[in-house]
Amino acid sequence: MASSFAATEKFRVTMQDNDGSSQRVTVQLSLDGLKIMNQDGSRTMRSYNLRNVARWDLMDTSTVIWTKADVDLEERPLTLSSDSTTVRNVVDTLAMCCMQLAEIIQEKDRAAASNLEELASGNGKTKNAQKLPSVDSVEYWRSPDKAGWLGSQAEVLKVWRRRWFVLKQGYLFRFLSADVSESVKPRGVVDLSKVQDVRDGRAVTGKANTVQLKTASGGSVCYVCESETEMVEWISALEGAIAKIVKQLAGVDDSEAGQGSSSRKERHGSSSSKERHGGGSSSSSSAAEWAKQVERSLSQNAGGR
Repeated sequence: MASSFAATEKFRVTMQDNDGSSQRVTVQLSLDGLKIMNQDGSRTMRSYNLRNVARWDLMDTSTVIWTKADVDLEERPLTLSSDSTTVRNVVDTLAMCCMQLAEIIQEKDRAAASNLEELASGNGKTKNAQKLPSVDSVEYWRSPDKAGWLGSQAEVLKVWRRRWFVLKQGYLFRFLSADVSESVKPRGVVDLSKVQDVRDGRAVTGKANTVQLKTASGGSVCYVCESETEMVEWISALEGAIAKIVKQLAGVDDSEAGQGSSSRKERHGSSSSKERHGGGSSSSSSAAEWAKQVERSLSQNAGGR
């Protein structure tokens, strides 16, 4: 497969509709997505974001591209056919577009994580930056941002235990019971300034309602909530705590935050928590997971090349 491609590639193919009929179309592929156009390319009939491409199956003279958007309950097939050379070129170009887009997204994620680490370490040059509170100065026994029971996995035996967690001022504290007072010391603490991503972690634990925290260094920890509602609430609370840390480190006050809320909403995900953490594969999966899906499709179809 070539290491680069033109900004936009077009192919003349036959599209099979669900009712069994077929029509000649032009397929346009680029980093902007996959478009199905009429035969002369003058009108767009369908358009797919590349992150909605879950996988594809390659036959000799046809390919089935499976897509799944946030609103879809299951993957939808898109069947395209032509001569074997054209079909291979369509799949090769699609794979290259997907892989390059995944690399771009991952690079942006790494840059964002690096910027947050730089700010947290004090190397970021921000005029109004505030210093984060030390863990010892946080009064976790008073007015927590959120508290509740979560399943926590032991480090050595790897068994799951029910523990009481308290979220306060950018730290997640773990206790044996809900009877938390100044004299009770936490059994563990997670510094959220080190967390890069908060996501649905069911794929990691195999357990429903799992929240996964990932750090920029590649580490991760998972917690199991008692219900889907609790999972959504914890993810929202944790994301809010991380956003507050970013504001503090960047020296952004509440008025500035209000003016930039729409852009932050776009960065952190404008869809609802239900869509982000339980909807289509494109939005619930990270760029890395999506890239692995693409690689699996490549390896599965390699034998037919």
